Amino acid sequence: KGRVGWSCAENMMAGVVVIAKNAGSTFGAALRGGDLVCKGDVGSRTGIDMKGGTIIIGGRAGAFTGFMMQRGRIVILGDARTNWFDPQDWVLGELKNRVRQTIWLNPEPVQYWDTDDSVMSKYSPHCDHVLECRNLAQLQEIGELILKA
Repeated sequence: KGRVGWSCAENMMAGVVVIAKNAGSTFGAALRGGDLVCKGDVGSRTGIDMKGGTIIIGGRAGAFTGFMMQRGRIVILGDARTNWFDPQDWVLGELKNRVRQTIWLNPEPVQYWDTDDSVMSKYSPHCDHVLECRNLAQLQEIGELILKA
């Protein structure tokens, strides 16, 4: 129910690991299969040299996350708000070139996207799917979409 240290689920082949809080560096390093879910932040080098599986991060991701990723899937849960900082959408473009699929789940209603400091339209070209995810029914549809891919 707490934070896990570095190298959690390293070389994992199958199964599901859910971390309630934060995960340290190299979370899911060399992941080959299965699903990793971290509801909090992850440290640097998360998913480095990943060749399969799925990593879902609920908080912030450290440097080199997804670096050398080959066939994995990135699922981002966030409102695409930048707090008026540079969105650095090119980073997502670089990550997209290293993965099989990029999915952005936005908890805000679609009508709020691209209002104020929301820059969803900057990130969406780098995603295979951009979806509103505000309730259990939407989450179930998204889960089915991920399983079909």
